[in-house]
Amino acid sequence: MEENEGNLANDFKGGNHAQIKGATWCKNPDMEASEFLFYSNGVIIGTESLDVNDSMVYPMSSQFTLGAHKAGGGPSNYDQCFNGIMEEVRIWKVVRTQEQILDNVFTRLKGEKQDQIANYTFDEIFDNELKDSSLMGNHLIMRAEASKPTSVFSDAPIGNDIPQVRSALAAVQTVFNAQIDSSPTVTEYGDMQYDSQQNLTGVFKRCYTYIKDGKWQLITGYQVGNLITEWISQVQFDPQIIGYIEGAPPIPSENMTVGPISLGETDTYKQASTVELIETEDVNYNFSSSKKNGFDSSFEASMSAGVELDLRTLLAPLGFVVSFKAQVAFNVSSSGKFQSSGGWTDEKTVSSGRTVTRNMRATAVGYWEDKNNLLNPRLGQRYVPNNQGLALVQSETADVFALRLSYRFQPNPDIPKDWNIISFPINPRYTKQGTLDGKVGDRLDGSVQTDPDYPQAIQYGEYSYFKPIETYALKRQIERVKCRPAPYQHPLLLCSARRIKRSLVSRSYPFTFA
Repeated sequence: MEENEGNLANDFKGGNHAQIKGATWCKNPDMEASEFLFYSNGVIIGTESLDVNDSMVYPMSSQFTLGAHKAGGGPSNYDQCFNGIMEEVRIWKVVRTQEQILDNVFTRLKGEKQDQIANYTFDEIFDNELKDSSLMGNHLIMRAEASKPTSVFSDAPIGNDIPQVRSALAAVQTVFNAQIDSSPTVTEYGDMQYDSQQNLTGVFKRCYTYIKDGKWQLITGYQVGNLITEWISQVQFDPQIIGYIEGAPPIPSENMTVGPISLGETDTYKQASTVELIETEDVNYNFSSSKKNGFDSSFEASMSAGVELDLRTLLAPLGFVVSFKAQVAFNVSSSGKFQSSGGWTDEKTVSSGRTVTRNMRATAVGYWEDKNNLLNPRLGQRYVPNNQGLALVQSETADVFALRLSYRFQPNPDIPKDWNIISFPINPRYTKQGTLDGKVGDRLDGSVQTDPDYPQAIQYGEYSYFKPIETYALKRQIERVKCRPAPYQHPLLLCSARRIKRSLVSRSYPFTFA
């Protein structure tokens, strides 16, 4: 809610902007709503809030002053308001980020004046006015000549370099200057940063490295100037292989020749062998609520009443005493008890889900041999499959910006990870389509024709897909890992398991040998 104009409240995290209807912008009445941070040499220091009835606050009217406050016709109470030295004062109408403040703390501003209200460098004082070097022209009137502030020679590390560097042209030494033990190395680079409104801006910075007290020092962040930022394109980075297929299932190339099976057509072996990887991701969301209500009540009443009378009479007419006793008792008692209970249950369940399926399919494709350069003339022209596989890759997306002097890659968190299928060549000496055991049929003289990538395949060995020694070695390695109490299986061993399965499984192909 910092726009202060228009009918949209921007969402800086995503694109869910809020449309404002029937409301108007106003100043926040909460005095604590605006955060005030005070930096000293790039470090935040504490501040103290004054009471609204304080003498420094109460007499003030709508005004802006430096080092005093306005009373009557001009500034007054200079000594009570400020006692120190000012090098530069910058007033902005927008919030500045900490990085923007630190980039410009030891140098004059280079551009960026479109959001400035005032910028006082104290370098220009004419006709008792402190000149404003911003675009607004908010000049300040100085006090009377007898008591106006005096100008002193500044020792602030303001210049066209980092504060550790001391200018050779009669510059005053400051506490920031450093003595180094080696020649410094300087490089300049383009950088991108977000402002308080989450807008991307480009800056040109300088970096220093040097040795001091036997330790390597690195200083970055000095802003040389601003760069115009222009969006160029998007690229993908940080690729992660999710899965891969080492081509289609192998088919001996001596089975794929020009003959009766092809009926004279040279493209019948396309898609003769196909493998498909299906990856399914199921996500289910279950929401359930259960509420139980019940009551128990009990009512009990009891009533009791009783009357008891004791009467005695004494008569003494002749001196004798006669006593009569009459006793009457009357009791009434009544009681009642009532109990009741009840209960009910309210349950609701809502389920939703989604299923995402990714298919990766590899088909045997290739080319026909040159008729004038046949590997095995006895077989004739063969269909040679391409030796390539497919990989499923997940990657991040970044925006590419041109900063006039260089390119900058900025990761875009609003774009989800992308999925791509990338083909890759396979080393033919590792595995090769068109030959299972490194051999390509028999020659006319009865000898075995070997594949050019497996010249030693005439002997028993490890050639192409026929790798029993490697297969059983990997199998034993997996079995040893399974015997260990490991919390997980290594992904490389899982890949090896696929290799073993591929090597050990018996295969049958719908072709006849030539």
